[in-house]
Amino acid sequence: MGKDTLSKILKVSAIFFFLSFGIAILIFTYFTSWYLSNPMRLAFFGIKGINFKYYPNNSTILLKGYHLLGPSFGISMLPAIPCDSLLIVSYNFSEEDLKPGVIVGYYDDKDVLVVHRIVSRYGNKIVVKGDNNPLSDMEIINANDVKFIVVGVLYTEGEGVYPYKE
Repeated sequence: MGKDTLSKILKVSAIFFFLSFGIAILIFTYFTSWYLSNPMRLAFFGIKGINFKYYPNNSTILLKGYHLLGPSFGISMLPAIPCDSLLIVSYNFSEEDLKPGVIVGYYDDKDVLVVHRIVSRYGNKIVVKGDNNPLSDMEIINANDVKFIVVGVLYTEGEGVYPYKE
């Protein structure tokens, strides 16, 4: 390989690098300015590959394959889930997803929707606890009782759609 060929490869590589870096900076600047100017705050709990689209003209966010529930109420999941936040949930999950640290939704023995974090699991039995509660819940739930997992939270004020039992 001659010096001219190597020189051309280096020039093309440098141009490609700087163009990629410039585009990344523009995207970062746009997203950061939107994030700082928008009253909604979006937080995801370590779930990769979430596909969402934001429409600035009417403040709508569409999440492919996910659902919004809320507004949340109660203080048992503070600070992760403050009151009046909207939950981003997935009804499509496997039993392997139900591991300690994951926030799940289930109905208790009084048919009240509870959203708490898994603290331990023993086979099909799951122990859950609200982050703000001093002790784990007294009720141990079965893995098949879990209706959804929480993949994120929209920190916002306003009305939402309350979850219902099917």
